[in-house]
Amino acid sequence: MYIEITSAANEKVKAAKKAVADGRDSGLMLIEGKKPVTDALENGVAPYMLFSSEKTAFTDKIAASADIFFVPPYIMEKICDTRTPQSLCMLAKRPQYGGAPKDGRYLLCESLQDPKNLGAVVRTADALGMSGVILSGNSADPYSPKATRGAMGSNLYLPVYELGLKDISSLKKRFKIYGAVLDEKARPIDETDMTGNIIVAVGNEGAGLTPELIALCDGAVYIPMKGRAQSLNASVAAALIMWEITKGAKR
Repeated sequence: MYIEITSAANEKVKAAKKAVADGRDSGLMLIEGKKPVTDALENGVAPYMLFSSEKTAFTDKIAASADIFFVPPYIMEKICDTRTPQSLCMLAKRPQYGGAPKDGRYLLCESLQDPKNLGAVVRTADALGMSGVILSGNSADPYSPKATRGAMGSNLYLPVYELGLKDISSLKKRFKIYGAVLDEKARPIDETDMTGNIIVAVGNEGAGLTPELIALCDGAVYIPMKGRAQSLNASVAAALIMWEITKGAKR
């Protein structure tokens, strides 16, 4: 059912704004836009709070299953992260992935600090059928509004683990771990065995992987480049690496 709110001082509006500002500490994530919100609802994501500036934005089934707070556009702007928000947004509980990753193929991002790049990495990992993404170091919040927009909702469904070095070290019993580094011993990634349980670690654009993480790797790989460019955007490099992982797994 629709519940109309006309004041920015309403307790629901203030609670939503606080949850967005608190980020990780709130235990909630903001999903913005008609398609991401409706996709999430249709895939069983339960809304904590659901806001709309259009009463025609939902199907009858969704409108009957949840309270929808109808607000004017100026209040929607106060809740959302974007400057010109669409007609829908919702707060939902953040996915929680405790424990160690299950067997499979993963990209590990160390200190990937740009949330848009991180979101793009998660979206690409989902599209290529990766088992998940692992974050370490000072990486961006994978469920921030910017990361969620970059992921186009893939962070709702693809496992994202946040692990320390000790946790990563314990994975060596089950996984082959490669580091993407420019090293004289590094092998071209398209010539590296990617069968079985695989983790490939990438660093941020400025510093690359830390020596501590490199020390945990079983080997080093690099992306062969034929032109004059000496580096790639982090999300582009990650996409090429994940493509080679999925190709290599089928060899």
